Amino acid sequence: MILTGTLIEIFDIVQITEKFRKREFVIKTNEQYPQEILIQLGQDKCELLNGIKLGEIIDVSININGKGYTNKEGIKKWFNNIAAWKIDVQYGNQNAVNKVPQPKISEQPIAGVEGDDDLPF
Repeated sequence: MILTGTLIEIFDIVQITEKFRKREFVIKTNEQYPQEILIQLGQDKCELLNGIKLGEIIDVSININGKGYTNKEGIKKWFNNIAAWKIDVQYGNQNAVNKVPQPKISEQPIAGVEGDDDLPF
């Protein structure tokens, strides 16, 4: 599954155990009702955000993981995790996207074309 959104928050890498580290980030989707979604990178994937700046629009390939556990009181609970495994920058900073120069359209007549009145349609 791929989520697309604007990168709005990047957190530091956190060492959870000796063998596990994670990094979280938040994207804001661009839909009628935008959502701010927390996504996690684990282990060697933590570096995927290096070089990506806040405000950039990214495509995030994700897996949704869920796991159940029984708490100290004996009550069964579940949690979900959105884990990213690939990130692609779709566009630069949103503000920059709107400033892309538009190609100029020539209003000069095409050389060698005569009889504009006699178009075949």
